[in-house]
Amino acid sequence: MDGISAEDYFNLLTKAKNAHCQKRDDAGKKGTDVHAEIEEIIKDAIKNFNGIILKEKIIGLNENKQVQNFTDWAIKNKIKFFESEKKMYSEKNWVAGTVDFTCEIAGKKYVGDIKTSSGIYGREPMAQCAAYRMMLEEMGEKDFAGSVIVNIKKTGKFNEEKDVYWSEDYEEDLNLFLGALQIYRIIKNTKFTK
Repeated sequence: MDGISAEDYFNLLTKAKNAHCQKRDDAGKKGTDVHAEIEEIIKDAIKNFNGIILKEKIIGLNENKQVQNFTDWAIKNKIKFFESEKKMYSEKNWVAGTVDFTCEIAGKKYVGDIKTSSGIYGREPMAQCAAYRMMLEEMGEKDFAGSVIVNIKKTGKFNEEKDVYWSEDYEEDLNLFLGALQIYRIIKNTKFTK
């Protein structure tokens, strides 16, 4: 420890030990910022343009490639948004959540979620959307055709064929969510004895 105090050495070790947390937290903040920007755009479209994002209203609005990819996708596919960041709950299953958006695409109503990860590697996001649909339906909304996940990667690269995921298999997706919920509750409430 030549040239460094014990306190500085300890601080350096602590910083190194927690470096992965800083990267995770920075990524989470960027994802939150992207969600907030998209929420603002969708809510403006709902309030002022019958749920449609108008290209001429967002040109030069932001410099974030992730947000631009999402709005380009919405404009290209003539998506009509109904809700953004709606809070929901289920009294029956005692869960709550916030859906990123609900929308109409090609005449069908979808529950939508935005992901900012490097990729989608399992069915968990579909289970999440099925849970949102369950809550929305319990609160009186109806006629959903399925779920749509839009993965707008941090890299700024976006390919609609690879980065937009669809599911119209509500029963299977909901069963996955309810099974995971049951496992979570059993583990959380199990007390082990020695």
